[in-house]
This record gives sequence, structure tokens and C-alpha cells, in this order.
Amino acid sequence: MGTNHLRNQLRRFLRPTLVPVAAIAVSSAWGQVTVTTTAELVAAVDANPPGTTVNVAAGTYSLPSSLKLKSGMSLIGAGAGQTIIQNAAAFAFPAAAWYDADVNFEFSNPTAYLIDLGRDQANLTVGNLTLTGPQVYGGIHYIACNNVTISGVEFINFRWSGIRGFIGDNIFITNNRFIDAGGQTVNLDGSFGSTGGSMFISYMGMSLIDNNRFERSGTRADNVFGVKGRELRNTRISNNTIRCDFAIELPFENDYYVDIENNLLDGVLSVPRYAGGLLPPTGANPYTFRIRNNYFTKSYSIEGPHNGMIVERNVFDFPVDSDYGNLFSTFDPGSDTPAAPGPLNFNNNIVINPGRGVFWSDAVWNNLSFTNNHIQANEITPSQYPEGLFSFRDSSPAMGGQLTNYNTITIASNKVEVFGQARALIRYSSAYAANIFNNELINIADAGAMTNQETGAPRGLLTPLNFNVGVNGEFNVNGAALLLRAGPTPPCNSTPGVAVQPLPQLVELGQTLELSATATPTVIGVSVEWRRNEVPIVNGPGGASSSGGTVSGAFAPLPSPTNGTPTTLTITNAQPSDSGDFTAVFSNACGSVTSIAATLTVNAAPCLADFNQDGGIDGADVDAFFVNWAAGDSQADVNQDGGVDGSDVDAFFVIWQAGGC
Repeated sequence: MGTNHLRNQLRRFLRPTLVPVAAIAVSSAWGQVTVTTTAELVAAVDANPPGTTVNVAAGTYSLPSSLKLKSGMSLIGAGAGQTIIQNAAAFAFPAAAWYDADVNFEFSNPTAYLIDLGRDQANLTVGNLTLTGPQVYGGIHYIACNNVTISGVEFINFRWSGIRGFIGDNIFITNNRFIDAGGQTVNLDGSFGSTGGSMFISYMGMSLIDNNRFERSGTRADNVFGVKGRELRNTRISNNTIRCDFAIELPFENDYYVDIENNLLDGVLSVPRYAGGLLPPTGANPYTFRIRNNYFTKSYSIEGPHNGMIVERNVFDFPVDSDYGNLFSTFDPGSDTPAAPGPLNFNNNIVINPGRGVFWSDAVWNNLSFTNNHIQANEITPSQYPEGLFSFRDSSPAMGGQLTNYNTITIASNKVEVFGQARALIRYSSAYAANIFNNELINIADAGAMTNQETGAPRGLLTPLNFNVGVNGEFNVNGAALLLRAGPTPPCNSTPGVAVQPLPQLVELGQTLELSATATPTVIGVSVEWRRNEVPIVNGPGGASSSGGTVSGAFAPLPSPTNGTPTTLTITNAQPSDSGDFTAVFSNACGSVTSIAATLTVNAAPCLADFNQDGGIDGADVDAFFVNWAAGDSQADVNQDGGVDGSDVDAFFVIWQAGGC
């Protein structure tokens, strides 16, 4: 029997039923739509009515343009790292010197974001997926939208802001992860300009930003900010872990009743306002920012002035060598800012190694109270900035002259101790006119210059601090232990090391890859993160590269203490795009270590037309194919649909007749 006859017979009996593309409908029930391709995703959002829930199956979706949701719509993926939405190559915007005006949405471009929630819409949800787009401005954009929920979303690598919003109430941004999600504008000379934010929201009210992780990978040259905004009111920022250049930046506006609580802030909290801004017009105990139960790690921690601030029950824990900043700073480089009338209440905080100082103001600011704090300065290795811990500006020429009223400044009932070389409490002698009393001063160089009358009231913390901070309360702040150094939960006993390095590998297309590395034993609180070409890998399809295989084991906690068990990164159905240099980063609260890079090479697909791989394409390849096909061998699954049937015969002959691969 000739080959052509066999081919025709098989086609006659085994030809699959062909369904026109137009006849394939996305399944829908009770306002639920499930999509599995980019075309289906775009069609589902465009064609379905408001209120529809679009379920996006696991896979990678490359958008040709911004996806515009209707009011009431929900876009729900199969999970971060599993459902990945990105920009297609043609959907790209160049780096520019200007992306939008901070507070004027008329100058913002919603089409430069992966998802546009529209304008004047409500009841929108985006959840359980990954958004990434290094060639677009950001992930999600909205204008004047209410009742918006963004949860379980991973935002990775955008030019400007992972979330860019203007005006909205009841915005709930929870349980998300932001990696390099905000960047800077780029000037014509190549220098960096203004900075966006992992989220950048102007005018938000009655909203929640909770349990999110913000981080920068170290691969970007520009700044990465965490939460950035303009005028927040009745909003809570809580339980976040923020490791960015600026953790939170909310400048220039009149913010009311903003609670910043239980966050790990490895970056600056910046809230300056000209002359300190206005107090809320209503409320029995009005405040602008209430900053409490947070853990700060940068010696330049808070930037003001902002009237109506309450800073209480925080831990400011800085490395001994981080003496470049004052904990609380206020700038007035033009000496033209009117006096800020206050108040500021800084109380019941622990400050460890305060760097240049606890408080420094270059602007006139009155009605300041520093009470019941415990301050420890380590001067065993003398600081390069040994000035006094508190510094106030006497006067400013603004508005014909502004004076600090030291009768309105109180430093009382604190415990202040210096280890090593003595250090002054007050930087400039005029501030001795302030209300300074009942402080416990240990090794303070200017103690004799102050009356510091005892009153018998408690000094130092009124109650021990005990609270959790960060995502899922991942760090614990606990009482007396803070007097030395706050410890994470679980604690660390040393910086991790690498006991066994990952090894280079060469695999064929479609095979499963396993890379292993082992951390040194007996180290507490270690987790691992795998990276490809220095970029963090995520779990799910395309986790190592956008068109690559499915990743598992990208990041995970290790047994505590470590016990020599290898940690393994697995990529199933490996693709050539997965090739690269892979490293394992082991980290805990004490530090991190990166393994030696292991080079992975994934060979491209063999030539299927040359089925017997003898270097030629001829009848012998047809015979070899049918031997495998008749036996049901997986090598004959040419169309890679998981079965060996007549459709593979069609697929094989399309390739074979073309004379190539």
C-alpha cells in the first residue's frame, strides 16, 4: 500500500470535525464568562454587559491595547503567577519626560495602562492575576470611580505606576504584590525626572490599603516608590511591607484622618505641606495623620511639616552606621514658608540609633510635643554628625518674619541614653527655652544646661510595645526586646549562606527542568527566591519568561532552622525563552546571599518533518512517523494536544509537504 493511499484513507476516516471560529462561543451563565485566549478576553469585555464577571483561565494574555471594563464588571484570574496579562509588542509607549499631571486627570492617558476601569463607574473588581508591562505606563487606571476592589494581583515592572487613580471613595487595595511597579520619567538628556509610585492615587476617601507587599528587585536604575498620593481622607494604610526608596509619599495637600498602622516601612514616609496645612474642620479630636504601631528602618524616616500629626507607639530601629539622616525632618530651602502652627504629638516611641538626630526642622513649627519616648543612641563608634538630638529653627523671614514660640514646645518624660561618647540633647542653645522637664538623661553632654525638673511622672514608655507589622503580621514587635533590637517572627540567628550551588543544565524543548540549591544548615527564618537574569521569577505559566514553561517553587519559606534540604525550582514544558542565568537568593531578617549563577539552555524544537532525524526530508520520514503513530507513541503527537489521532496526521503532512519545520 502506497504512502499516499494510506494518508488519504486515514484522512477519510479520521478527519476531525472543523468548527468555524465565529461559531465558538465563550461559555456564559448567570453573568459569568470564562475565557482562555487573548481574543476571547478582549471580546468578553467588549461584548458583555455591565456587571459581568470575566473569569480568565491560567495562561498568558498579550493585550493589543488597553482593556476597558464596564461598570460593575469583575476580572478574575486563576491566581497570581497563573493568569498573566501583559502588553503585546505593538502595545507600547516610549519612556518620556512627562506621563501625567499629579492631580489633573485631564492630562493622564488611560490607554497607556493594561486595564482601564473608566470614568464615573462603580463596583469594579480586579483580582487573582499578574499584570506586567515594562513598555506601558501601568497596570490599572481609573478616574472618579467608587467601590473598587483590587486584590490578589501581582504588579511587575511598569514605567510609571502599577495603579494610577484619580478621585474615588471606597477603594479597597488589599493582598497585592508590587515588584518594580513604579518608575520615573526620563528627560531628554537621559536623566531621571519625576517619580511615580507602585500605586499613585490622587484624591481618595473612605478607603483601605492593606496587606500589600511593595519591593524593588535592584535591577532598575530609577527610583521605586511604594504608596504615592495626593489628598487622602478617612483612609487606612495598614499591614503592608514596603521596601522601596520612599515607602509612602503623600505631600502638598490637606489630608484628613489618615491612619498609617502596623506597617514595615523600609523607606521614607513623606507628608510635607506648605505651612503644615489645615486641620480637619470637624471631629472631636481632629488629626491629619495618625502614625502608630509601625516599624521603621531608615534613619531618614519621616518628612514634614504637617499639622495635626500623631506619631505614637512606633519603633525606629536604625543600623549604627546609618547616621545620614534625622528621624524627623522638615525642609525650607527658600526660607519662605510661613510658620506651621502644629500640633505634632510624638509620644511612646522607641528610637534606636537616631543617626543625625531625632527631630530637625528647617522651618518654623510650633506646638510640638515629644513625650514618653525611649531613645537610645549608640556612640561607641562616634557619629560623623555628633550634633544635638533635637534641632529647631528660631525664625524665618517669611511673611515679614516668623518666630518659633518655644513656650509651645515640650520635651518631657522621655528616657534618653547614649552609649559611648556623650551627645547633646539640644542642637542650638535657644531651644533650652522650651519646656524640658522630667526626662531621664543618661550620658547626655548638655544635661547641666537644662533645669529638667522631675515631676514624679513615669519616664520612657508608659506601656511596653507589643504588636505585629507587615504582610500577615510577618514581623513581631515585642516589649523589652526592642530595647536592643526588634526581632522578626521567626527571628534570625545569622545571615544565610549557600551550601550547595545550582548547576548548569541543558534540556530539550518541552522537557521538565529542575534546578536545586541548598542553604547552609541551622539558620533561622530563611526563605528562597529564584531569579532569572537577576529578575524575580513567579509561579505559574510564563513565570520565568513571558512565553516560557510553567514554574513552581519560585519562592518559598525553608524549614526553620534550615536542615540541608535542597530547594528546587521546577519548570515544566521548558521553552527556549526560559534559557538564562538562574540564581537562588536566600534571605532572612539578618541579610541575604545570592548563589552562583547556573546557566540553563533549552534547545529549540527538532525538525518534525525530518521525523527520523537523518538530515533529509523524504518518504522515510513518513514511514517513521506512521510507525510511531500506529503505536500511539507520544512523539507522534505533532499538534501537541495530548492525544495521538488523525489530527496529528494532518499536522505532520502540513509540515512534511512544506519541506521544512
